[in-house]
Amino acid sequence: MSEFRFVSASAGSGKTHRLTGRLLWLLLDPRVPYGDIAHVLAITFTNNAARQLRRRLLEWLKRVAGGDAAWLRALQEAFPPQGAPEWTQQEWRDRARALLEALLDRYGELQVGTIDSFLGRLLRATALEFGLNPGLELALDPRPLLREALRGYLEQALRSRTEARTLEHVLRLMEETRTRYPWSPQAELERELIRIHERLAGLLEKPLAIAPEGSAEALRGELRALAEAIAQRLAFWSERGVAAAQNFEKLVRALKTGDLEALLKREPAQRAFKKGPRSEEAEVDMAPLQERLGELRRLYARFLAAARYAPYVTLYGQLRRRMRELERTQDRLHLAEATALLLQLLRQEVIPDIYFRLGDRISHYLIDEFQDTAPIQWAALRPLIEEALARGGSLFLVGDTKQAIYGFRGGDWQIMAHMRQHDVFPSAPTQREELTVNYRSDGWIVRFVEQVFEEAAARRVQALASENPFLPLYWEASGLHRAAQQVRVGREKAGYVRFRRFAVPKRADAEVFEPEAEGAALPSRELLRTLQDLRARGYGWSQIAVLAPRNQDVLELGAWLARAEIPFVSHSSLDVRQRPVVRALLALLEFLDSPIKDLAFASVLLGPLRPPELELEQVRAFLREHRQTSPLYTAFRERYPELWARYFERPFSRVGYLPVYELLVELYQSWGVLGRHAEETATWAKLLEVVRRFEEDGQGSLRDFLERASEVSEDEDWDVPVAEGLEAVTLMSVHKAKGLEFPAVLLYWPDLPPPADPQYPGSIPSDPDSGIRLWYLSADVANADPALKDVYLHRRATATIDSLCRLYVALTRAGSELHVFWLEAGGDLGRFLPAEDLELGAPTGPSAPAQLALGGAQFTPWPPPRSLDLPKRPLTADRREAERGECWHAVLARIRFLTADPVAQLERALEEVLSQHPEWACWREEARRSLLRFLERPQVQGHFRWRPNRIVYTELELLDAQGRLHRIDRLVCDPECIWVLDFKTGAPRPEDAAQIAEYARWVRALWPDRPIRTSLLYVEP
Repeated sequence: MSEFRFVSASAGSGKTHRLTGRLLWLLLDPRVPYGDIAHVLAITFTNNAARQLRRRLLEWLKRVAGGDAAWLRALQEAFPPQGAPEWTQQEWRDRARALLEALLDRYGELQVGTIDSFLGRLLRATALEFGLNPGLELALDPRPLLREALRGYLEQALRSRTEARTLEHVLRLMEETRTRYPWSPQAELERELIRIHERLAGLLEKPLAIAPEGSAEALRGELRALAEAIAQRLAFWSERGVAAAQNFEKLVRALKTGDLEALLKREPAQRAFKKGPRSEEAEVDMAPLQERLGELRRLYARFLAAARYAPYVTLYGQLRRRMRELERTQDRLHLAEATALLLQLLRQEVIPDIYFRLGDRISHYLIDEFQDTAPIQWAALRPLIEEALARGGSLFLVGDTKQAIYGFRGGDWQIMAHMRQHDVFPSAPTQREELTVNYRSDGWIVRFVEQVFEEAAARRVQALASENPFLPLYWEASGLHRAAQQVRVGREKAGYVRFRRFAVPKRADAEVFEPEAEGAALPSRELLRTLQDLRARGYGWSQIAVLAPRNQDVLELGAWLARAEIPFVSHSSLDVRQRPVVRALLALLEFLDSPIKDLAFASVLLGPLRPPELELEQVRAFLREHRQTSPLYTAFRERYPELWARYFERPFSRVGYLPVYELLVELYQSWGVLGRHAEETATWAKLLEVVRRFEEDGQGSLRDFLERASEVSEDEDWDVPVAEGLEAVTLMSVHKAKGLEFPAVLLYWPDLPPPADPQYPGSIPSDPDSGIRLWYLSADVANADPALKDVYLHRRATATIDSLCRLYVALTRAGSELHVFWLEAGGDLGRFLPAEDLELGAPTGPSAPAQLALGGAQFTPWPPPRSLDLPKRPLTADRREAERGECWHAVLARIRFLTADPVAQLERALEEVLSQHPEWACWREEARRSLLRFLERPQVQGHFRWRPNRIVYTELELLDAQGRLHRIDRLVCDPECIWVLDFKTGAPRPEDAAQIAEYARWVRALWPDRPIRTSLLYVEP
């Protein structure tokens, strides 16, 4: 057989369908050699993707076994060109049923999982070769071992002269390559070593700690002497009437002090003298000194590039040996280190022995999302695949280089780009296939993506070609220049795209935005309006996703939706650390770890864990009274001795003796968190799970745990699992949205300047003597050395491609509607997009506006806000009459458009209201009768009838000039006019007309282009 099929699959083209079909063919077709479950391996890159593939596999078999003709045709089409077996329909059903039963019986043997889990299984099977325990634990987080190894090394340095000399050398290099003194070298060493380990762990070849030539002090001395010589020549020509250029004089003054950084930041080959008589003669005289200054600048740049990370790489080599010793004693191994060991064994060509230990010989490999494969992962897999192909097995790769967004985890899309052009397996020539039809997105969305990448972005790449000649090369290799796809038949003119730019002022920290700043456009308002519009046109909340590039942006979006009372599930706020109760508990732990931290203690007293015996105002008064007292807890202990004894005394006295898990359990009990915050049960359980894993990783210090909790991460270690089927908007980062799709997507993108990443592991291609190092490549360093500049431009080009790939993923998640809110905030990515706002297609109403069905569950469009506790007018003396009016308004707010069965619709709305306000149950029968008569009136029905392009807002909140909150009962926005509707109960009052006129005045400011009409609708006429 020996088949290698390489499938390039753009977004939405059905790659998971194609992969599942291939897997079914291998397991169903008796003509396939080694087609048993035990000999087939399907590799994905996330657990979610593996679960999805398993689910699709079983679903497909169930459908075929049940006689579904469409699924059977799809299965037959999934067979390779030689065709499917000539079975009768009954035979297909029988074979599908037999395979389904076999999969269920042998489910543990079904090899569908992540690449990490497979490599881990291989390592455990060969662990004895390396003197390791086959039952070892594979750790994904290297930081605990690295910290422990560093602390052990520093302790050893106090006792060993050899280790002490090495450490002194490291610290001396740190001082030489820093503009500031490292006051806390251990903390800085730890931070840098963690970053370096994460960068180097997935590399095939580790950088060597090559000692840099020369020293900063020697270069500084030469710089002072050269600057003095330049100053003498400036004085010489000044006496002859030739004035020095002001900028050059400033540079020379700085260089006299030996300021190498000033030399690095400024160009020596600038004009030295002001233009005038004899100035050109003076320039010629100064040229040799400036040339030497340029050479000195280049030497310092090369020294700094080589030396900046040398101390850390030196120490990293020592720590890796210590980490390996710890791994053996603790039966734990970091996954990247495990892969490196496995690769070492595979290079010895002992593959049959590995398979013998594994228990099965894999003959067929299927790899999903191949563009995310790391070089070390591919190096470990490749010998196994070559062996399988040589025995008549197969390889099926599917991926899309345009969707490579995991470079920060070591993924390298260039492996796939190379395989797209070259045959890599002699025993199996590559059979290339490209999936060109987009089954996910409607025509206008596909056209917009094409317009972005094949027009706007292509123009920008060409414009940058003179500045960075490598960018066009990577642009073409990535496939981003070919983003066009075919659209499903009949959907060519379907869908809707809206692209809007917002100029957003930045705060001083340059990291956080003020989208609501005075005078700025309001992306939050536009985004919320869009959500409401989608809902009004029949989209369910669960059909809508709001995406953003960073978790920080997702949290901001969550705050907006929470204020608007729109239900949402944020995959960033699922992080328990974002829960107020957990933040308060972490503050408590921080105080217990360091009682002098008054801010942490105050945060406990002000937060949701505050002892229930204390009123918030009491706490505020106490803090105001003792704002100068430190430590603050001593004043609290004196003022409230009983509360101190009940809540603080026991953990305060035992914090140094209890493990973190036991300390947390004791706090749960003494502070009564499970009873006082029962709604956070999942949060409390997740926090305990995190602490348990933390301690299993060999860490026991409370301070270590607090450091771990404070780290910003994209992983899901802290996340509470999401329940499926929630009727809520999905909020997530673009990375987490990979592989998902939604009918409507809102993309909120603050275009920030990319973070600097000066680390480059490798060699300088134009300088073979440079060696393999971890180079420091800042813009200033690169500009001073042409050889470094080439490498720097390569890295800038790949970073730009990575950003564009992330943008491609974000723009291709939508099925029917895509709304892009682009915030111009100092970044360059926006220049790759259309320069002006645009709209493509038109928004449409639902085909069945009355109700939508999703997964068998029905819901009525647009549930109202959960809380309607603020009345629109002051309560009258008759409280019962006021409650009656509130009940009527709450029910009407839940009816967006009338359905074909208004009686049932009214009943559902009434039951929803009463479930939240059981005290209104006495109004049930009267509400049913009165509101049904009200909705049957033709004048009223006209405002509740669905129309194309009609947008309806219920309980729309507005603030007047005095900051008072008002709610408009119903706002109906038609293309030709805006209707302001106010529902009234009881008899008409003179002030009713004035109130609705005031509402109309405010609405006119929001929609100045359309006529505003008003209507007072009395429930009991």
